[in-house]
Amino acid sequence: MINNLLPLFVSLEFNESDRRALIVLIIVLIIVLLIIGLIGMGIRWICHKQSEAADNIMYDVTVTHVVMNPQAYRKLANKKSFRLFFRASQIPLLIILVGVLVWIIVAAIRNSWNENIFEDFLDLFFLWHYEDPAYYTKVFGVTVLAEWPAPFEDHPRFILEHLGSYIAVPLILGGSITYLIMAQGYFVRWITIWNRSRSIFTKSLKDFKANTLNADEFKPDPSQINANDANKQ
Repeated sequence: MINNLLPLFVSLEFNESDRRALIVLIIVLIIVLLIIGLIGMGIRWICHKQSEAADNIMYDVTVTHVVMNPQAYRKLANKKSFRLFFRASQIPLLIILVGVLVWIIVAAIRNSWNENIFEDFLDLFFLWHYEDPAYYTKVFGVTVLAEWPAPFEDHPRFILEHLGSYIAVPLILGGSITYLIMAQGYFVRWITIWNRSRSIFTKSLKDFKANTLNADEFKPDPSQINANDANKQ
């Protein structure tokens, strides 16, 4: 089968535009996979740390048998986890609030309620001219980017009228991302608490063999019997 397909690939002819488009496509795919991998590693690290946090807040009351059943464990652990989330989320919520207040004050002063603060914030970055159809081509009937990076459509610049956006957007975005991380941590702790409540108090007879028990191991201790008799007297 491979021998039948090989002449097909050999017979394909690529012009300069097709080769450049394929190179751009490969580079974009590598970048996307790299970003997805980094995000996945970050999520995995957060999950690991939050699982440890869930165990940490319940370690003392569990090993000292303060909680004796799964229901009590979940109730206390979820209460502790929510308190931890509430304390940790106050700072990002405060940052978001400050960003919103900055936007409101600036918009009220300049009467610019219809302006998009996120578009204004893009003044500080390079913008590429990807909307031009000249930078695209078709490969095997699929439209792909043929030139990367495209020429700059705009260069970073500072506009004094957009100063409020330059301050508000980082505060809002930074606070929102931090809050989402805290919310993810709370969800991970909730899952960990649920799993621990089922595993910690589980009684299993999987490896239990009744016919291998030694009766001598269950004989009462004479000293304990004497102590009990003395207490009764």
